[in-house]
Amino acid sequence: RIRKWKHIDSEENGSGIQAIDSGLTPYQQLEKKETNSIITEIIEKLPSGYREVIRMREIDGLSYEEMSIQNNMNINTLRVTISRARQMIKEHYLKYSNEQRKNR
Repeated sequence: RIRKWKHIDSEENGSGIQAIDSGLTPYQQLEKKETNSIITEIIEKLPSGYREVIRMREIDGLSYEEMSIQNNMNINTLRVTISRARQMIKEHYLKYSNEQRKNR
């Protein structure tokens, strides 16, 4: 486990320790970073209700029960909302990917 961690001066990034994913090439790391930024941008453009449930579920890692209590929503309604939000993200990402391929 220790070999997988790189110690970084805490003054550089504030965390002190950073995980290294040695299984990815530099190209794959760049591609992953770009994909994450595209997905983040797509999430920011979602309608507020969808954006909030996606953030709570995927970013904050809340359970459906916790989200249900916080949003005062039925769990099944919440699951449908999250499913629709994921579908919107997928559609926007595929549209973006197709546009990028055409521009090459």
